[in-house]
Amino acid sequence: MNEQFKTQKLDIGIGNIGPAKHIANGEYDWRLVDQLTHDLLNDQSLYERGENQLPRLCADGRTRRTDGGSAIGGSFSAVIADSLGPRLYYANDITAKQHALTIYAKFRAGNLLIGGHDDDHADAANSGCGGEDRLDSKDPGAITTLQFLSQYGDSVRRTLQSLCDTKTGTNLGVKVDDSQHDIIVSHSRELHARTTQSTAYVTCGADLRDALVEAQDDSAVERLHGLHTEAVLAIDFRNGMRLNRGKVAARYGDKLNAFYVNVDCLNNMAKFLYDDAEQTDLSFVSALYFNIATTAVLADKSLRVITLT
Repeated sequence: MNEQFKTQKLDIGIGNIGPAKHIANGEYDWRLVDQLTHDLLNDQSLYERGENQLPRLCADGRTRRTDGGSAIGGSFSAVIADSLGPRLYYANDITAKQHALTIYAKFRAGNLLIGGHDDDHADAANSGCGGEDRLDSKDPGAITTLQFLSQYGDSVRRTLQSLCDTKTGTNLGVKVDDSQHDIIVSHSRELHARTTQSTAYVTCGADLRDALVEAQDDSAVERLHGLHTEAVLAIDFRNGMRLNRGKVAARYGDKLNAFYVNVDCLNNMAKFLYDDAEQTDLSFVSALYFNIATTAVLADKSLRVITLT
């Protein structure tokens, strides 16, 4: 079944989420990953409509809500996109939590809902969301998202530029100007260098989770359960679509699921937050860098990458 499609692998992945280890352990084989790929590409009953959506849900395959667009960290993608890119809402002496509260207040002033998640087994310093927890890390051996962007920004750019239509093989590569790339990498290096300083921008995942509650209420945080079983990263270029990962779970159980990113919600986010066209474009590209880099930190090279068009 896989031969029908032009699937790609996450060649820059350095994490441990992906199908290879489960296949090696005999839990399932590549045919099941092929079936999931087929279903994600062809079964429209797995999707719901969501016009003018903004990032409110995480790309995490354990997500069961469908009331918003999906991106790494949910609404937190907007925060990191600003710190990596335009910095309209950023100041040198603020933390990521303070930055998040500023941007979340902008969303709430527009009567827009925000969101993200935690999970049922994260320790006290973490939220359980890799987008938040791996911005920093208490594990000295773990590469953080900012460190990854600092060192492998060129690889993230190539990954975005090499994306192709999974059904046709047509290149969908995201256009990234040299100036945009240089800004994103430079900001990543600056923020990473400050991690151990008294003026550190990064804060623990638990603080970033709390920012969602403070800006809205408990409804902003979805409690997720179980372990990561993602075998696929599905990047949806269509407007107004939402993957119901609960339906995927009903079909495949605890064996495997998919990371899911709505490109349109990141574009809508940028248009809402910025009036200037250059800032809007930079925010959008920065959000894509953050989504790919975080996925690469969390997942291994066996994670299959597909696009929906």
